[in-house]
Amino acid sequence: MLGTPVGGTATFMCPGHERWHPNPDFYYDVGGGPMLDMGPYYITDLVNLLGPVSKVAGFATAARKERTITSEARNGERIPVRVPTHVAGIMAFENGAVVQIGMSFDVAGHRHAPLELYGTEGTLIVPDPNHFGGQIELMKKGRRLRADCDERALYRRQLPLDRGGRHGTRDPLGPAAPGKRRSRLARAGGHGSVPQGGRHRHHRQHQHENRAAGTSVGIARRRPHRPLTHKSH
Repeated sequence: MLGTPVGGTATFMCPGHERWHPNPDFYYDVGGGPMLDMGPYYITDLVNLLGPVSKVAGFATAARKERTITSEARNGERIPVRVPTHVAGIMAFENGAVVQIGMSFDVAGHRHAPLELYGTEGTLIVPDPNHFGGQIELMKKGRRLRADCDERALYRRQLPLDRGGRHGTRDPLGPAAPGKRRSRLARAGGHGSVPQGGRHRHHRQHQHENRAAGTSVGIARRRPHRPLTHKSH
């Protein structure tokens, strides 16, 4: 579908959750921050599509030492920032692909897609992994985007896991309970454990972010993930 994997981008950037969350303190306390808040969703998709990560590198900064809550009923209250709030990293995969990942609570606005994967024969635009579904778009070399990709077929086949174009069958992370898998995925991106109870909170947050940006995002529910048998082609 994409030829030899080359690279990609994974991006979640916003101005911060204190604008809408009634109690945003934990986002900026130890164990919080944008990478541990949202990174596991994006890294999960990347590992499922590209396979194991072999090397990581990155930088992390914090633009402010405190944030001002603007949501009711704590409007005007200041909270301390104890973690990096802007993280930029590189993930090198065993198949040779190199993906840039950016997670931030310090960005006023941007035009990046949540996930883009690049190959020698095409580019794949993957929907927001925090929405657990959506439309996949394919751009073949020299052509426009196609929005008729079969999502289930994509995950069933995966992208080539080596430079020879062969498809893999093993789980890049090995067997583990869901909670442990998320933690291991976050550590693959260079970080520790993951805050709990994220799904519904993140879903509401994204709805708020989209309304604030004046955009409309259609959410298609994805069936619960089950390991799929890969067939050779």
